[in-house]
Amino acid sequence: MKEVVERILKAEQDAKQMERDTREEAKRIVEDGRKQAAAIVSRARERAREETQRELEDVRKQAGAERTRILDEAKERARAMVENANVDDYAMIERAVLKISGLEK
Repeated sequence: MKEVVERILKAEQDAKQMERDTREEAKRIVEDGRKQAAAIVSRARERAREETQRELEDVRKQAGAERTRILDEAKERARAMVENANVDDYAMIERAVLKISGLEK
């Protein structure tokens, strides 16, 4: 009988130890999962930041090209106005060109 009780106690101790070991392993697995998730999120944020930076640079280039195109068009119109204007119109043309170009005083 004593042997049976000892085996039962031993089995209970073994079961408790297995439970503790299993809990510890589960904690390690969860912590590893959290670390991996954090690394994935970090990489995704970095990729998103880089993509946003590229898109922003593209938009800046497009805006610069559009600005240049608009200014070139304004210059051409101003040249045409000057060519067709008489001397009395020069002050008005100069004010218009300064206003269009944003250089108005």
